[in-house]
Amino acid sequence: MPDSKPRALPDEISSFLERGGSFLLIRGPAGSGKTALLYQMMERHQAQELILWTNHPPPESRVERNPYLKDRFIIGKETLERSLAIQKIYDHILKLPDDRRVLILLDDVERLVSRYMSSRKELIPLETEVESLIQNIESEFISKRRANLVVTSERLRGGALEHMANGSISLRRTNILGRMGRVLEVDKLEDSNYEQRTCLFTLANGSFRCIGPQEHKWTIEPPASWEPVKPDAPAEGVYYSSGNRSFDGILGGGYRRGTFTLLEASGEVPEWVNLTIIYSAIYNFTSLNSGVILSIAGSQTPANVQKNVSPVIGPEKFSALVRVLTPFTQATRQQFVLSAHSESSRERLNIWKNAISQLRGATSNNPVLDITDFTALEHTFEKNALLQMIDEGVKRVNYEGDFLLGIVRSDSGIAKNVANMSDNHFRIVEVHGAYAIFGVKPRTEMYVLEFGNKYPQFDPVKLA
Repeated sequence: MPDSKPRALPDEISSFLERGGSFLLIRGPAGSGKTALLYQMMERHQAQELILWTNHPPPESRVERNPYLKDRFIIGKETLERSLAIQKIYDHILKLPDDRRVLILLDDVERLVSRYMSSRKELIPLETEVESLIQNIESEFISKRRANLVVTSERLRGGALEHMANGSISLRRTNILGRMGRVLEVDKLEDSNYEQRTCLFTLANGSFRCIGPQEHKWTIEPPASWEPVKPDAPAEGVYYSSGNRSFDGILGGGYRRGTFTLLEASGEVPEWVNLTIIYSAIYNFTSLNSGVILSIAGSQTPANVQKNVSPVIGPEKFSALVRVLTPFTQATRQQFVLSAHSESSRERLNIWKNAISQLRGATSNNPVLDITDFTALEHTFEKNALLQMIDEGVKRVNYEGDFLLGIVRSDSGIAKNVANMSDNHFRIVEVHGAYAIFGVKPRTEMYVLEFGNKYPQFDPVKLA
């Protein structure tokens, strides 16, 4: 299984705030997620004494959802002059044991300062007053008490704070392959080792959460059993579930009968990412007594398909419902293996048609799911002959009301051709170490794929 445990915060940032005497600056424009990140840091480091200075104390609804906010020392209910605020923090810290670690958080420091400066008569540049405030906090609490300090700022680059902080991160919304996403970038973390400077994050459900990176390894561990997933009525009969309700939502309800859905994967996406989606569909279709015919390559030999599916649905059901069509295997006595070794594209198409007819006959004419790796076929057949075979197969799926789930690599010579033939076209890409999917046809937002502890669980998380 991949190391896919969701990380609310990068470990390097959390470690930075555990050692004491750290000053972390969080920069980003309004709405970029700074305050959400601040609350996530409070949750992660709730073992420390948390002191929050903010213009907008957390509403009761947030406090109820996040018990760690109760009884925390929060300044913000009234406007305080700098010296009074520092004194309140000092008086609070004075009551703590000497070994109690303290984390001070200032949310939107420019607004905090401008709020108390508005009552003054003298004119002092805002940046000068902000710098003076942080110098006070550094002198009184970071240097003397080894407290940690986190400050959010809408100033994107430059300024005295950037030089004063020994850690700095930036949050931004950015265009990723034509879709909007959120990115956290580490500018500096002194005396820290971090392998990846940039990661994606989401604010889904109002919480900050980093996503990725994923390790490039996977061991398929078939589930002990599979509970069929059905689409909501009245979609049942028109749509078949992918085996994942969240993914069904992205698909518009699931796989629609009589359609060709294409998964186009970039070269950086490893095989196991595609296989997660594929095996979810295989388990679900066979559990609903629908046949599946596969023509895929890579690690998924006929023997491996049998090993991964038969224990889940049972040997008898596997023999009746699953067929593996491969051009790389000589004739075999195994019923589920259909060898098209050295056959022409026309003969291969006939083998495929006959297999679908057999599967329909074994299931009282239930629709069949065809899963085909077009990139693998590209190495076997001449391009025009292959495209003609695919086109005829797509037309048959449309007419018969079956399902075609195709896989192609973005660098394949036929990727554009099969994309034009498809009814639904989704791209799977690698972004900052995470794997994401988005719809080209129909157009959807980008979702990062998080993988569960039980195969083939995965959760598409919108980059909101």
